[in-house]
Amino acid sequence: MRNLRRLAAGVLVVAAASLAGCSVASVFYGQVDWVVTDYIADLAELRSEQRAQLAERLREVHAWHRRDELPRYRALLDDAIGALDRGLTVAETEALYERGRERYRLLMARVGTAVAPTLVDLDMSQIEVLERNLSARNEEFKEDFAASDPEERKARRRERMEERFERLTGDLNDQQLADLGRRSDEFPDSGQLWLDYRVAQQIRLLGMLKTGKPASVIEAQLRDWFSEGLDRGARLDALSAELERRLLRTVVAVVNSLDKAQSAYLREQLGDFSELAMQLNEDS
Repeated sequence: MRNLRRLAAGVLVVAAASLAGCSVASVFYGQVDWVVTDYIADLAELRSEQRAQLAERLREVHAWHRRDELPRYRALLDDAIGALDRGLTVAETEALYERGRERYRLLMARVGTAVAPTLVDLDMSQIEVLERNLSARNEEFKEDFAASDPEERKARRRERMEERFERLTGDLNDQQLADLGRRSDEFPDSGQLWLDYRVAQQIRLLGMLKTGKPASVIEAQLRDWFSEGLDRGARLDALSAELERRLLRTVVAVVNSLDKAQSAYLREQLGDFSELAMQLNEDS
């Protein structure tokens, strides 16, 4: 549950799904409700009946997403292919990004509605387990995104950017990698602020659970945190907007630098995921 929050961007909308090709993405999507259930069950050491109730609510979210949302994802992917064919522009990339972000917000609101009743049902010992496990996840986040050495943070950011682009484009050449690295180095360094925000939201959530706030309050907190990113503060808001601006322009620059083979590979990847979305929807 880290900053997946931002990456619904344009032609990178399928990057998370492209970890190992469409066949693996199909299997993962078919089991994603169980993956989320297991993740939350492990975080809070859910009892068997709590886990079963959560799994049922998440199955309903999954069924809704498969039935109603996948056609919209396919349309987004098809429009991304059309934008590539015309020559990708910043304006089109921004429009694709906004459409992807709206889909993400709606999904996270549904997930929050499903998860909130489980959280309010936790006893104090489970809340303490949740608190410890969230703290451990924060240490992992710090290592990945907020390391104390600024050069290490830059290197990790470069590595992530290269990996995400090359999943969709195939291998980039030396000049493309150099340009991507330069652009990555110019991204705002906001990892520590994101960690601080993450911890503050966790403290707020845990406080609500410890004082017995109702599910409606917990649901609103989850929605504000994961879907809307509220109460981040002016500085983090500004840095996030700058990151968004630079990321989308990086997408445009890299895509428009692709040679014929790389462009064909990218179109094939996007087309495959569009077809996968259609097949999964038809099987719902």
